[in-house]
Amino acid sequence: MSTSTATERWNIFLNKIQDKGNEFFKSMREQALPLLEKNNGDPMPIGTALHAIHLQLIGLYKKIDDTWESQVENAFEKEGLSSPEIETQRKRGVQLQSNLHREYKLLEVDVNYQMAKYILSLAESNKSIPNCTQCSASLTIPE
Repeated sequence: MSTSTATERWNIFLNKIQDKGNEFFKSMREQALPLLEKNNGDPMPIGTALHAIHLQLIGLYKKIDDTWESQVENAFEKEGLSSPEIETQRKRGVQLQSNLHREYKLLEVDVNYQMAKYILSLAESNKSIPNCTQCSASLTIPE
């Protein structure tokens, strides 16, 4: 059986959504450490960037749902696809949403790891022997 025109268009649409999500994830992974370094270890700009990506992903999820409801389902029905075939195509959209969400959660872990590693390196590089606040004598602290 050949692929229907509606199925081809749905495949192209879902691939574009996947590519857009991949762009968000790649960009954040590449920019996290430089953004952290630029802001002297302040994690707030990264948190803001992650939130912005999350909002963009929500927009992609909505785009999948809206496109399905307004165009795709009707196109499949007009082409005579059976209900199980239409449901299979719908599940592909839902699966893509789930995959993007999972990838976002992995991104959060990866970026938080990068932040923790960088902040730890800052803390280690700033280790110094503290001085007494009264007399300025060096204080030794057992490890």
